[in-house]
Amino acid sequence: MTIAKTPFWELLMAIVRVQPLIRSGKALLTFRNGLEDSVTVTSVLASVRGGPNAEEKWVPLLPAPIQLRAGQIESTDISSAILKLFKPSDSTSAQNRQIRLRVILDPLPAEQPKTADYSIAFHGSNFIKFSTC
Repeated sequence: MTIAKTPFWELLMAIVRVQPLIRSGKALLTFRNGLEDSVTVTSVLASVRGGPNAEEKWVPLLPAPIQLRAGQIESTDISSAILKLFKPSDSTSAQNRQIRLRVILDPLPAEQPKTADYSIAFHGSNFIKFSTC
């Protein structure tokens, strides 16, 4: 009797992956659809990380939903939406902040992307860091 094994790359691609990146000073989110069907990223919500007693207020970042076919990779610029979360600063040094992102998909797959914490740094409107914590 032979037991069929699922190749590890199929296990890794069984969900929609979300990856932060910086390109030309812009904060981008890249979505990779590892599902066998199309899926729509209906919303990306952001919350500024505060102290333990801070109330989470979720703010939408996407101007429109993103449709992903099976296997498709798509990036979107969320720089201006992130900058609106913070008060302008006259500081000459970079601002380091932490945010929490929640991605909402439709239809809901068996495994939604988890709410995740991200570290960002920007100077003016130029992003210099965008990574998971």
